[in-house]
Amino acid sequence: TRLAAYRAGSNEFFVKPLDKDVLTDKIKSLLNEGNSHPYRVLLVDDDQLLVQHYATIFQSVGCQVCAISQPLKIIEFLVDFKPDILLLDVHMPDCNGIELAGTLRQHDAYAYMPIIFLSREMNLHQQFSARKIGGDDFLVKPIDEKYLVSSVLNRAQRSRQILELTYKDPMTGLLNHERLSYELERLVR
Repeated sequence: TRLAAYRAGSNEFFVKPLDKDVLTDKIKSLLNEGNSHPYRVLLVDDDQLLVQHYATIFQSVGCQVCAISQPLKIIEFLVDFKPDILLLDVHMPDCNGIELAGTLRQHDAYAYMPIIFLSREMNLHQQFSARKIGGDDFLVKPIDEKYLVSSVLNRAQRSRQILELTYKDPMTGLLNHERLSYELERLVR
């Protein structure tokens, strides 16, 4: 039945008996979808021309973008910009993307932030190392712009959905104040 509903174009499937709170939350979510805050994308790549090109692409689809070419300055941008998703090159001076991702995963505030590697690296061992350290995806340059945008926006959307679920206690449906205060603290830092 779910498959038939999906094939018919449905976005949701509810099982009887229907929980009115779940239905209400879903309707609110769908109504606010167009009003949600734009995704914040942080790009880190030492190639200034390329990083500006990618920034333009993401701005054209409504994202807020911060593009930096000095990886060692990332913490101040993370704190000020509060990105939804991070795109990292692998090969950069002073600190490569794998090292950078590894150090970020040591911070509680950034342990679950989606990280996508965007690099010319073709070596599968290096790509595996990037994923093992905490990369959520590895995209190889040059990349089709539509595929890049789709990959980033899908990952950012999914991350927000997961965070939203963690704000509510699964048993009661009430706000999980511990998780909410953690996220507020992260955003204030």
